[in-house]
Amino acid sequence: MWAVALPQIAQSLAFGTFWMRAFFRGVDPSLIEAAQLDGAGHIRTLWSVLLPIARPAVVTQVVLTFMWTWNDFLIPLVMSPAGKMRTAPLGLAFFQGQYTSGTTLLAAGAVLVALPMVILYLLLQKQFIAGMTDGAVKG
Repeated sequence: MWAVALPQIAQSLAFGTFWMRAFFRGVDPSLIEAAQLDGAGHIRTLWSVLLPIARPAVVTQVVLTFMWTWNDFLIPLVMSPAGKMRTAPLGLAFFQGQYTSGTTLLAAGAVLVALPMVILYLLLQKQFIAGMTDGAVKG
């Protein structure tokens, strides 16, 4: 399990650091300065000032990381040759190899594989779009 999880954690951590750094570099420094003048420490400033305005960026990062983890194909294929740790798309690929004539079964499997991503996106659509477009247009 760790052979599949650790590379995914490393990839997600690197992307998350890059994504959140890009967001926080665009934050107006006067917000942080105002929080410090009010007596807030570093943790309080992060928790009470920065994270509420970073919600779209955090949600976007969560959705993208979940999507990449859910759809990962290569790492489980290489790191788990016995097939004990398969992602849903990898399982669908093996299913396709076994049932090549059952197109209805493959279509049902594809819908089941895609369904969690569609549900997650529909639930977080507003924040996801705000996080993707944040900083695109400066007014």
